[in-house]
Amino acid sequence: MKKTLFNVAALSFFISCGNPQSYEPLKEQKQGQTVVASKWKKVKDYLGLKNKQTTPLEFKQDNPNHKKLKERLEKEWLGQDFTGELVSFEEFGTKNQQENSIFYRYPQTEGSNKKPEELEAKLWLVSYRKKPCAENDTFIHHALVSIPNQSTETKKPIIFFAHGNDQGISSKNLASSVGENQNTHVIVAPAFPGEPVLKESSLNLTWKYKNENIYQDKKSGESLPWVNDSDDLLLIAKVLDDVFTKDDSVKNEVEQNLTQHLNDKVLFNEDGMLNKQLFGTSRGGLSASLAVAKTGLFNQKGRKNDVPQFSKLTILSSPTTTTAGNFLETLEFVIKGESSLYDMLPCTKRLKEVFQDFRDKKGDDLTELEDACFEIARRDLAFSSPYLKEAFHFSGEKEKNIYFLFHTQDKIIKAENKEFFEYLTNDFKNIVKIVSFGDEDSKNLKFEFHLTKKFWSESLTTDMDGEKSPANILSEIFNS
Repeated sequence: MKKTLFNVAALSFFISCGNPQSYEPLKEQKQGQTVVASKWKKVKDYLGLKNKQTTPLEFKQDNPNHKKLKERLEKEWLGQDFTGELVSFEEFGTKNQQENSIFYRYPQTEGSNKKPEELEAKLWLVSYRKKPCAENDTFIHHALVSIPNQSTETKKPIIFFAHGNDQGISSKNLASSVGENQNTHVIVAPAFPGEPVLKESSLNLTWKYKNENIYQDKKSGESLPWVNDSDDLLLIAKVLDDVFTKDDSVKNEVEQNLTQHLNDKVLFNEDGMLNKQLFGTSRGGLSASLAVAKTGLFNQKGRKNDVPQFSKLTILSSPTTTTAGNFLETLEFVIKGESSLYDMLPCTKRLKEVFQDFRDKKGDDLTELEDACFEIARRDLAFSSPYLKEAFHFSGEKEKNIYFLFHTQDKIIKAENKEFFEYLTNDFKNIVKIVSFGDEDSKNLKFEFHLTKKFWSESLTTDMDGEKSPANILSEIFNS
């Protein structure tokens, strides 16, 4: 309905301008809309999607199109090498150099005169890259590393954090997402390729950032949402695994510096590998899920040593699939390249660019259609969820491997994604736990954007109506 009203209003405005040449542009626009609508129908037919589909696409082995996509997906994933190396490890400089790398918990209410409280952790910046690489290779990956000031009595798993927005990673974004868990856990947060590391977050309702906040221009690579985000998580996890399994006598200065800062704070498994967990919010939740799915595929093919292993996956307010519900409508707008209210969601603009060639291609080209459907499949749990169970080799009644967290008032992701996640993981529900927080009558939380400063500052630092906040829930999961 909103889409129709928008189009009518736009058309009325166009005609009211009295442009005598208006007929031809409108005619061309209508022809263009017919073409992209036809291409959207071909995508639906190829994948087997229905209008108003209420359950995620069910992968069918006897469907030749599904089988072809699965074979292509596995070939791409198994052809990757996540071997890399550390480039640098340095203390992160904040805007005020006298407060170098100190974390703060920000006031709970915007406009509050209350000063931020210092957290018991400091921030570092780690740079890394894939191997082998040319000497002049400038594609350097970057991640923030939060390190507790003091060692705890019990060593803790290292947490790899996948951020939710598409504007990079900042100290505020990290601090507001994991709360006081920074005081006890080492947390590694990649910026993701094509996105900057920020000195400080200026995220607002439009999710923009000021260019002057980019930290030393640390932005490199191409942004391929969810595809190379998940690769980046695997790369940094594998790099750290390899560093810690090296003999001290062969470590370089950067590697020695990093291990000295982390050695007494991180937990190791019996095999000597780091005990690693993945945590992602919003867009990052899907990135983390895909990273685990890739690990599962490698494990299934007997290549466990080629990828990092994770003990837990925790995702909060995360999309799961574009093959059903509200996100099916989002996918339609993305394929067609049309504007919509969904443009405010992270990565939508970049995804429209991904499908640009498919929209522009004239005629019926099966290769272009298959490529477009593959771009959907490589980003969707409807195709990759079966691999999740292969990533974990232990489970029990009390301890789970996968946690899906959502707020009952989430107006962007909505609870339907919780239902979709349950549907997609039903075959291995014994290792999955769904956790909700908040309630429909909660008055101290106006939940409009799940990444706004107001939501995170309230929900992650306080208990709401006597219930556990996400920070408390995360602490229980990380420490179980």
